[in-house]
Amino acid sequence: PRLAHNLDRALFSPGVHYLQDPRSHVYNFDPYLGEVMSVGDFDFRAIPAYTVTSKDKTLSSIAERCKARFIASSSSITGILSKFHYAMFPTKKYDVRQVSHHIKPDDTPSFSSRLPAVAFLRRSDNGIYALDASKAYDYEHILTHLGKTMELLLTSAPAEFEKYRMNGSESQMRGSEIKPDTYHYSQYKDFLLRSQIDCYDPRLPGTGTFDLKTRACVSVRHDLLHSQKELGSGYQITKTYGQFESFEREFHDMIRTTMLKYALQARVGRMDGIFVAYHNIQRFFGFEYIPLETMDALLYNGGSQSTAIAETEFMASLQILREFFDMVSKKHPGKSFRLHFEDSRRKKRMDQVDSSLAVFVEVMDNETVEKLQSMKLTDVKGFIPRSLLGDTNDSVSESEFAKEDIKS
Repeated sequence: PRLAHNLDRALFSPGVHYLQDPRSHVYNFDPYLGEVMSVGDFDFRAIPAYTVTSKDKTLSSIAERCKARFIASSSSITGILSKFHYAMFPTKKYDVRQVSHHIKPDDTPSFSSRLPAVAFLRRSDNGIYALDASKAYDYEHILTHLGKTMELLLTSAPAEFEKYRMNGSESQMRGSEIKPDTYHYSQYKDFLLRSQIDCYDPRLPGTGTFDLKTRACVSVRHDLLHSQKELGSGYQITKTYGQFESFEREFHDMIRTTMLKYALQARVGRMDGIFVAYHNIQRFFGFEYIPLETMDALLYNGGSQSTAIAETEFMASLQILREFFDMVSKKHPGKSFRLHFEDSRRKKRMDQVDSSLAVFVEVMDNETVEKLQSMKLTDVKGFIPRSLLGDTNDSVSESEFAKEDIKS
């Protein structure tokens, strides 16, 4: 896919680009982007469903040809790789001062980014192990669906995108018009990685591919239930700098929360960078292209050596993870596993911190994995507040698996 609406201009001009100039109100890009199609009007039957790693027959077939033992997608592995990052760099500060001049900078990772990562390593009949992210604490919300529609909007001409609008209960798209997802595959020893290709421009360095990221503004992220109920937020981004209603605020928060994940996904897919579209659910405010080396500099704060440090960490993490998977699979042949990764820090002296990465392994069969992955969020006790489930009147029942001990 290629960017539409002349958005490719932002790829080669650093900084944020306003959809509409706040002073003159002149549109810098297609005014069609000024109003986002509601998720209720979008025909989700016309886009392919996401395929988890263990259900991807094409990925498994490629792995057999490449003699790979372990397969993963960028979305299933980046949460784990981020735990390696925090264990390797427990005191690393983000370089936020160069982008935050008008708000009090916070150069530490957010609480949510430090939460444990849980995944399943599932053995298939052909002996290949697939890494699937756990769905136990996932819950679908408006941003989950909106991300899919917005990515399609950014890469489609208005007339083509309108075909995805529901006409009553009828779909305007024919089956032959549904576009399949495209992927890039990378191999490290006997580890095969899959990454979805969101967008491409041949003028960019390397593979020319980049990731599309739709970034909801601060009011939506911090009050998602209200934004979901109202199908939007009155919050506007009206200026470049400032404490609120600014692109500075959005970029500062993105560094602390999701930029590490974005950088890891780009590195897994050998992408040049990410294209960020800032919005409040109802409309876009601006667009920005962030090359991978820029993200490295912000995350590692290592000057010209940031990318070299990031690459070294990435390869070391893959090697350690591959050896760990190999050890676990050989110790319990023919089994699948639930894996829980958690990094911890302990202050040793005034200027020293001990860090570690704890991994809890639970041995199970594929039937148990399937049952756990198909559980609804309300089957999981206590981890997420009931208010986030969308219905505070429902009691959270205790899962039959909640009391199981870690077996090994």
